[in-house]
Amino acid sequence: MSTFGIRNTPEGYSITRPPLFDNIPFDFWKTRMSTFLQSLDYRMWILVQDGYTKPTRLVDGVMVEIPFTDWTVEERDLAQLNAKCLNSFFCALKSEDYMRVSTCKSGKDIWDRLCITYEGTNEVKQSRLNILLHDYELFRMKPNESISDMYTRFTQIVTSLHALGRELTNAEMVNKILRCLPTAYDAKITAITESKDLNIYSIDNLLGSLIAYEQGVSQRKIDAGEPRKEKNIALKVEESESEHSQPEEEDDVALMTRQFRSFLKRKQKKRQLWNRGKFNRNGKVSNEVICYECRKPGHIKTDCPKLKATPAKEKVEEKPMVKKGKKKFQRAF
Repeated sequence: MSTFGIRNTPEGYSITRPPLFDNIPFDFWKTRMSTFLQSLDYRMWILVQDGYTKPTRLVDGVMVEIPFTDWTVEERDLAQLNAKCLNSFFCALKSEDYMRVSTCKSGKDIWDRLCITYEGTNEVKQSRLNILLHDYELFRMKPNESISDMYTRFTQIVTSLHALGRELTNAEMVNKILRCLPTAYDAKITAITESKDLNIYSIDNLLGSLIAYEQGVSQRKIDAGEPRKEKNIALKVEESESEHSQPEEEDDVALMTRQFRSFLKRKQKKRQLWNRGKFNRNGKVSNEVICYECRKPGHIKTDCPKLKATPAKEKVEEKPMVKKGKKKFQRAF
């Protein structure tokens, strides 16, 4: 029987491995990394916030580093914590990010450089903060969206705001969720606001109450014979693909229609000209009359000079046509 060893443990399933910063939002990794450092030793997180410098002393009016042999036990412990912090960061970063911070000497230097790289300067942070606050104020529950899906979108905005330093209280989030609900929840909203103190009412209890109400309404609709609303992801994909392909199909149909109409016009015109006998041997339209006797243009057969110049005696008399069947019948008698 195969065993699930430590070497095969995926990133994210071990409390001893730092979270890998790979194709995930920086604010999400930032929260996980800070929690990981605090779980190892809370003093490491203090070093990330305050920074670390090697111990120094004043010699002849100049600050010089103290040799390691002269360090105190506390100074050696801080140096050891800083080394662990550096190692945690280096193990959590891919090669591109490692090259950015490889020259840093403390966890604070790495943390600050990553924040500037992925969050920008203070002006950029303020701009992002304003955008997130705007999204937070306009946040609404979508049609046919479940409470769980709505709360997932809500927590993404709240987490991003928290990463930029804007923390929301429990009361603010509870009131915001109640305001973003559609009119179908008016009865439930009224019941909660009248029976609960929203200043101390936890958001977890609010979500549990809303989910229970949602499930009850859904069950009553099923009992009444109404079709159950389900997410039709395949239908959405097909609709989006058809929307993208519809303009191309319309262009192809329009092109084929124009070509077919042009073909019909040419066909009809050729048929009319053929009936009038106005095609020459090259297939081109000719407006001149052609004689069937001499095959020259400019006159018809009755006015052909060739016929007029031929003597009447050279004309071959037409013999009367006799049906062969009649001769055989006469010979029989």
